[in-house]
Amino acid sequence: MASHPGDPKPQSLPPPVASLQHLKKALNLTKDPEALQKLIKENEEYKKKIRMQRYSDVPERSQTQVQVAELQQELQQFAHQCQTMYHRLTNAENIKSIPIASMQNYDLLAENEKLRAKVAEVTEMNKKWQMYNQQREAYMKKLCSLGSGVGQCRTQEGVKTSQNTNIGNVQKDTSKLEEENLALKAQIKIFTEDFESERQDREKAQARVNDLEEELIKLKETQHEKNSTTSELGYSRSLGKYDYPTQQKLYSPQFSRISKHGGLATDGCSETLAPRSPSSPTKKLACPSCMKIFEKQSELLEHVDICF
Repeated sequence: MASHPGDPKPQSLPPPVASLQHLKKALNLTKDPEALQKLIKENEEYKKKIRMQRYSDVPERSQTQVQVAELQQELQQFAHQCQTMYHRLTNAENIKSIPIASMQNYDLLAENEKLRAKVAEVTEMNKKWQMYNQQREAYMKKLCSLGSGVGQCRTQEGVKTSQNTNIGNVQKDTSKLEEENLALKAQIKIFTEDFESERQDREKAQARVNDLEEELIKLKETQHEKNSTTSELGYSRSLGKYDYPTQQKLYSPQFSRISKHGGLATDGCSETLAPRSPSSPTKKLACPSCMKIFEKQSELLEHVDICF
């Protein structure tokens, strides 16, 4: 199995060292079978502890599993040896050589010390692995919190970007509407000025028409006065002379206050004047300002608008 960077390196176990205490324990075991049974039970408890530590270990255990398996195998062998020796001690009637039993007890003690050292080592390694696992979990939680914070920041940046885009679009629409509003105001101003100028022109034209109508009325009155004077003079002259046939045809012996001739009211005879013969010259219409002669009244009115 591949080792991880955080896996602690296995420590080398110290070789068993013989001492007087070990020899004393070995001698006591040969004399007291219960002590040997106690030692076997203690080894079984160590075996259970190793098994529990093996199954409760963190997920990432590579070298520790190998060492625990080796320790378990050694414990099984040691337990088998202890049981064999226990049966030998209980069933044997005579112990022929104490040194041999002492050496076997010494081997058991040495094996027990070795197993205890391995159990301590495994326990220390488990503690280190638990600490490493806790640190790794804390680091992962920190990374997750940082990732969520970065996600929130990105979300806020996206919302801010969309808001800025919407604000830019609103500003563009506002500026466009302001330009359109200014253009409409300018058009309204132009239309208002045109309307005012047209209204003034109409008022001037109406005033001019009124002036021309008044002048035309005055001209008609003047023409009427001239015709009246001419008719009265002609009538007074005809009284002192004899009657000509033409005059008898043109004038009636009866007189009235007002008569019409060519659309003008004149004072004279009650009978209207006879229509003139084609050979007689028609009366021309003249402009009162420049005295230009016109044949039609519409032409005269158009000229009067221009001349005045």
